[in-house]
Amino acid sequence: MKDKLKVYKKPYLIAEIGINHNGSVSIAKKMIDLAKEYNFNAVKFQKRDPEVCVPENQKYKMRETPWGNISYIKYKKKIELNLKQLTFLKNYSKKLKLEFCASCFDINSLNLVKKINDFNKIPSAMITNIKFLNE
Repeated sequence: MKDKLKVYKKPYLIAEIGINHNGSVSIAKKMIDLAKEYNFNAVKFQKRDPEVCVPENQKYKMRETPWGNISYIKYKKKIELNLKQLTFLKNYSKKLKLEFCASCFDINSLNLVKKINDFNKIPSAMITNIKFLNE
């Protein structure tokens, strides 16, 4: 049995950056730098299309945010990175010899980033979404 199992000497560490950058590329870069400093192997962001992912009954509810009181949909759009920004961050990660992934919560986002992802991580919330999984 032991011959069939692959034995790893060290764990593979993925730094969960998620949306903690608040839409700021400079904050995202600092988080990537920290992942490198602490010997992570990869960085993982999250990507959503707010028009798809935010429920209709939540879109225009006012929320307190770092930018003041704004609608939830406006807040969600503010914190999302676009493809150009994600590509920049992937290239930055590669310079530091880190793998890159943007974990997606909808098919639009998945189609947007699948060419730049080094790997895919299916979000727990999407694990039963057959249409998403087929993509």
